Amino acid sequence: MCGGDEGCGVVYELSNSTGWQQTLLYVFNDGADGGFPGGGVLLGSDGNLYGTTGFGGSNNLGVVYQVTP
Repeated sequence: MCGGDEGCGVVYELSNSTGWQQTLLYVFNDGADGGFPGGGVLLGSDGNLYGTTGFGGSNNLGVVYQVTP
């Protein structure tokens, strides 16, 4: 697993209710779940976050991912 410490990427939430706080939502491992997300995420009408990765997936060409916050 490479995640944030080894550079495959993470998805996190920032909130500022009592000062900036970061909450880790997902850690990528550059496998079937993808790796190296880019371009940010979009909030879907279903409340989930959607984005893409540059690597990983079945042919190592990236994936479209969904994160439920």
